[in-house]
Amino acid sequence: MSWWKNRHGFAIERDWLVFCTGVVPAISSIVRKLTTVGENVVVMTPVYNIFFNSIINNGRKVLESKLADSQTTMLLLCNPRNPIGKIWDRDTLQRIGQMCAGITA
Repeated sequence: MSWWKNRHGFAIERDWLVFCTGVVPAISSIVRKLTTVGENVVVMTPVYNIFFNSIINNGRKVLESKLADSQTTMLLLCNPRNPIGKIWDRDTLQRIGQMCAGITA
């Protein structure tokens, strides 16, 4: 919590933290908990194949765009964007958040 506060200037609460055994189980768990079978999950390619597997193996559909589709309920964002190592800047992350929230301005 101190590292996050010092590094990013944002305080996180202890109860926001959840232990997981790794990135892959975390992605699969998040997909299962925050979406329902048949919904769309957007990924911003290129990404590791495990992103696709974690979505498909849980009965969801992978999209590479279409945030406006009413069946799209999640976007998996990798930052830095691997495997190319792109680091998203604050303005871009804010715009992605606005698009996910349906804000078009």
